[in-house]
Amino acid sequence: MQRKKNNMNTFTDKRDGKMYRTVKIGEQVWLAENLAYEAKGSKCYDNDESNVEKYGRLYNWNTAMKVCPKGWHLPSHEEWQTLLDFVGGKEISGKKLKTKSSWNKYKGKSGNGTDDFGFSALPCGGGRAGSFGGVGEFGSWWSSNKFGNYNAYNWVMDYSCKIVCFHYSAEDYLFSVRCIKDHVEKQGGQNDKKLCRAVDDTFGGLYREIEDKNKAIAKKDAELAELKRKLEKYEG
Repeated sequence: MQRKKNNMNTFTDKRDGKMYRTVKIGEQVWLAENLAYEAKGSKCYDNDESNVEKYGRLYNWNTAMKVCPKGWHLPSHEEWQTLLDFVGGKEISGKKLKTKSSWNKYKGKSGNGTDDFGFSALPCGGGRAGSFGGVGEFGSWWSSNKFGNYNAYNWVMDYSCKIVCFHYSAEDYLFSVRCIKDHVEKQGGQNDKKLCRAVDDTFGGLYREIEDKNKAIAKKDAELAELKRKLEKYEG
């Protein structure tokens, strides 16, 4: 598997002017940082604004669903799975997606990753009901998929292992958001195909109509020619 760090770029959120690093991994383009937009209901870890620069902000699921900037969206369960498959599968992807620093040691062993693709996942922790915990130990990112009536899926990386797990949590938990870019090219391609099919259907129908009329005219011409031949024979 080739490393993709050369596919780095930047994106500026017009809502607040903040610039983010972005990274293309496979056919997907991700923010290479946690979202930090100060939406209503979002929190900073430990209610300390100094944590936002490094870890971004934390969001409940309902806020996470609509907080990404225009042209980006909260990734679905399937889009997360596509990412993990591309970097080698969930059994090893945590190691490859985590940053090279900031993760605590686990039983004397480093919890850091190799950040092979520039995704730069940090141990940003989480929160609920005014309490926070887990910085240095885990990072958790919302998915757009619900589980039942009151829960939603989230993807978790932990300092104790190299895998990526998915869990479901109550929607009022506060987790990080990684936005993924809308796949405009694919959507455009689908629209183009629909347009081509519509054009083909329209002009194909017109062509068939003209062809049928031409055949009818040719048949009438043949009938007239036959009638003329008979008249000439009669008159002769």
